Amino acid sequence: MENSLRRELSLRIGFVILFVSIVIGGSYYFIFANFSEKEFKNDIENQTANISNIFTLQLWIFDLNTVKNFCSLLTNSPEIVGLRLLDHKEVVICKLDPPPQKNIIHIKKQLLYNGTTLVGYVDLYYFNTTWAQQRKNALIVGVCMVMSSLLASLLLIHLLLRRFLSKPLDNLKDDFRSNLQGEFHESKLKDQKVEIQSIVDAFNNLIRHLKFRDKEILKKTSDLKNEINERERTEGLLRISHEHWEKTFNSMEDLITVQNKDMEILQANKTTQDFFQTGNTNKIEKHCYELFLGKNSPCDGCPALETLDKGVSGSIIITHEKLGRVFHITTSPLLDERGEVTHLVHIAKDISEQKKLEEELLQSHKMEAIGTLAGGIAHDFNNILFAILGYAELLKQSISNGNPATEDVDQILNAGRRATELVHQILTFSRKGRESKKPMQPHIIIKEVLKLLRASFPASIEIQETIDPNSGTICANPTSIHQILMNLCTNSLHSMKDEKGILSIRLSRISRAHQEVIPETNVNQKDFVELVVSDNGSGIPKEFLSRVFEPYFTTKDIGKGSGMGLAMVHGIVTNLNGFIHVESTIDKGTTFFVYFPVIEKNSVELETKNNNGLPRGTERILVIDDERVNTKLYEEMLKSLGYHVTSYVSSTEALGAFQKKPEKFDLIITDQTMPHLNGGELAMKVLEIRPEIPIILCTGYSSLISEVKAQDMGIKEFIQKPVSKQTLAQTIRKILEHQPT
Repeated sequence: MENSLRRELSLRIGFVILFVSIVIGGSYYFIFANFSEKEFKNDIENQTANISNIFTLQLWIFDLNTVKNFCSLLTNSPEIVGLRLLDHKEVVICKLDPPPQKNIIHIKKQLLYNGTTLVGYVDLYYFNTTWAQQRKNALIVGVCMVMSSLLASLLLIHLLLRRFLSKPLDNLKDDFRSNLQGEFHESKLKDQKVEIQSIVDAFNNLIRHLKFRDKEILKKTSDLKNEINERERTEGLLRISHEHWEKTFNSMEDLITVQNKDMEILQANKTTQDFFQTGNTNKIEKHCYELFLGKNSPCDGCPALETLDKGVSGSIIITHEKLGRVFHITTSPLLDERGEVTHLVHIAKDISEQKKLEEELLQSHKMEAIGTLAGGIAHDFNNILFAILGYAELLKQSISNGNPATEDVDQILNAGRRATELVHQILTFSRKGRESKKPMQPHIIIKEVLKLLRASFPASIEIQETIDPNSGTICANPTSIHQILMNLCTNSLHSMKDEKGILSIRLSRISRAHQEVIPETNVNQKDFVELVVSDNGSGIPKEFLSRVFEPYFTTKDIGKGSGMGLAMVHGIVTNLNGFIHVESTIDKGTTFFVYFPVIEKNSVELETKNNNGLPRGTERILVIDDERVNTKLYEEMLKSLGYHVTSYVSSTEALGAFQKKPEKFDLIITDQTMPHLNGGELAMKVLEIRPEIPIILCTGYSSLISEVKAQDMGIKEFIQKPVSKQTLAQTIRKILEHQPT
């Protein structure tokens, strides 16, 4: 334990205070005890006088029973512990011997009647129980007073010593410690007691002296330090500048080299070293054209030559045949103080991916433009086909069986249906076609196509198949899958010389984790059904790979293809939320990879409908189409089925007629693309008048409305032109028979 002056003073003063407190407490105890004893004796003398008077009166009248009862009553008092009563002849009347206790007061008194006649004697023995308790309390109070005084005094002394002694000394000690760390400053203590203030003054004198000596030492070493620091700072700045330049130089993703006037590479960044695998050295000791092209002289149009000659920057885009990369080359001069070229900076930026993206964007714009064109002509073409097929059907019905003209009409119908299919293919390619898709297992369709291929392909073509029946379920149209495989296989057949070779078809399920297999990086689907069609034919030149899915682009001989097959495949696959990838090598063959998203549903069978016979009716139908030939065709078709038909070529006139007599019609058939009011707008106005009336919307093509949107508007059916009589008849009956009555 530290030898503390404050603790020593506190203990010594505490002992003094303890002694004084004990003296004061003892004095209080003795004074209080004497006072209590005197007060007790006065009380028992008065009590004895009263008891004597009672005994004197009772003995005078000689009432011994009362005397004895009174004696018994007195013996029950806690203060009277002994009693003896005698008559005038000193005969004992009652007696209670006192216990052998100390502090018992004995009082003996004569009993005189009227102060003169002796009637007896009484002895009383008292014990002061109250006096004993008072002395005990006095002792406790005295002790408490002593302890309270001692604690209060010690606390007061502690606070005073801390205030006037310990705190100033602690502050002075802190000043000492601060100065030991080299921070010389005088103490700020002021107005202290004489003893403390003298110590503070001595301390401040010492600090002033140390400050003066410290300034002298610092002055002598300052010049030396400044010289050393300046040299270290200069060296550090040079090192940091060099490191910063190297880090910046090596962090650039482009291929950067510094060359002399002979185009010899003096320095190359890390990207260049890694790209050409020259090792971890920035001095390659090769000429630029040797490293990049493996030539003995600069390439034609090299911008470095112009930079060295004229001192200006230059740039060029080159395709590196050996590396298969495209570079954007820029060169800039490094000039000396006279403005002459001493070196040049050669930067080669790999823009292969950028070029690829530009080509893909251009391809996307081409596809979008063709899709827009396809949608634009679809409406008019379908209207024409509707008239051709519709009137051909009516003509066929009017010709008797066995008439030679029947075959001619059938040819018209077949040609019209082929034209319809062509329009459908164009719309599918442009992603605008309406195609019903249902859960299906593709291996079933693939197997059917393979049977057809074996029967139709030359025997010299070997067909190899690896079909996994558990490849999964996709959402598609069986006809679409049939078209995809037939077009890909036909394309492979045309690529084989002399119709000899191997055609391989594989169907399997793969996971999205196979990133090396699935080239698309923006697809979130986890699992895919992969269809691979591969051949060992002539292959596709590399420069044509990006164009194989363009409509009407083909490398085949005249008569072997129209260029729509692969474009059709691309459109169908995209419409099914899938994607397609092609790889090819000249004289080794071509492989197409087609990926369809897997859905976790069981395959379902396509519904079949009984198309035997045409349903008829007698309801009233309002027909609107801006082509007069179409309205006449509708009239003849519907009237032949028993319906009452009212037709208009103006949508505004048709709306006016409906507004006048809305209950006159049971069903409305309207074209979509019409002047003034299109079919969707007309339907909305009609439904405002009669919300329950059924409406059939027919269209050759429209980008303004879809089947889902039409149903949301309240339109019952959405039919794509050209519409056959059978489809029209079945659709009308389906709507009318499900109408609430």
